[in-house]
Amino acid sequence: LHQVVRRWRQQTSVQGLLDEGTLALRAMLGFDRVLAYHFKRDGSSQVVAEASSAADWAPRLGRRFPEAHIPAEARRLFSLNPARHVPDADSAPVPLEAAPGHNAPLDMTLSALRSVPDFHAHYLHDSGISASMCVPLIVDGDLWGILACHHRAAVQVPYPVRASCAVLGELLSTQLQYQLAKDRAARELTHERLRGNLLAQLQGATDPALVLASRLQNMARAFGAQAAVLSHQSSVFAHGDIPHGLQTALLRWLHDGGVDSGRVYVTDALTESAPDLAAQLTGWGGMMSFCFDEPSQTRIVLLRRLTPGASDGDAPSGARGALDEATSGPDSDFDGSVAW
Repeated sequence: LHQVVRRWRQQTSVQGLLDEGTLALRAMLGFDRVLAYHFKRDGSSQVVAEASSAADWAPRLGRRFPEAHIPAEARRLFSLNPARHVPDADSAPVPLEAAPGHNAPLDMTLSALRSVPDFHAHYLHDSGISASMCVPLIVDGDLWGILACHHRAAVQVPYPVRASCAVLGELLSTQLQYQLAKDRAARELTHERLRGNLLAQLQGATDPALVLASRLQNMARAFGAQAAVLSHQSSVFAHGDIPHGLQTALLRWLHDGGVDSGRVYVTDALTESAPDLAAQLTGWGGMMSFCFDEPSQTRIVLLRRLTPGASDGDAPSGARGALDEATSGPDSDFDGSVAW
């Protein structure tokens, strides 16, 4: 563990930490594959790191899944259990009978021997997974993600190894929280510098719109946007690969709908917010817009592209029916996702 933590401390990014974390956990367990999932605010998840020795298993790195893939109750159990182990997905569950006179439901939230639900056992079996283990990643008291470990053969992981995996997860969570806070502070510093530079240049400028137009690329980069549009009176300036027709259509939609008049407007489902523009919005998913000078109709629009989803080709065919009924298709990708 000391060598692992030393390597983690040498990482300068969240991605580097997760890559090293999945490698370390796979080495500790000897499992075929370890996936790092990150949960989004809406409960959906994305595989953000993968360590695998199974060449015939389709890679899952980058794939995104709807909330039903790992439902809220499962996420709650993950957040409370430092290491959730399934030794054999094909083992028959043994009923736990209440003693005479004790009919109150038994809370098995923290039970290490609790069997998995039938639909999840079916999913593991048809995915070629016999044994699994999940280690939570907790950041600021919330479930940030999980490390999901998969193995083809049934294996009973000894308690000392499970305890070591739990410690590894806690150490990785601590380092992850530190790196996320560090990255957040760096972004805030970048935004503050951009704000200071803009204010300095705008003071005494004869044409503030030209100053803002010259900084569109910096603004887009600071907000993680792939395009930016500035509208000032009858002039339109743009940065990024956004067609002129879409620029004017968006500006007209914002003005006519009054959605950003005098305030910030944000959406992470642009085609749903502006269905009349759906045909022109192919590939675009998120938008932030703010109007800061109503008389001159000066507004800035920042746009993010959808991240393309992978195909659903590795979904186990036999599991599809049972899983669709229970979890609305947990192995299906999103077409794309974006969040501000």
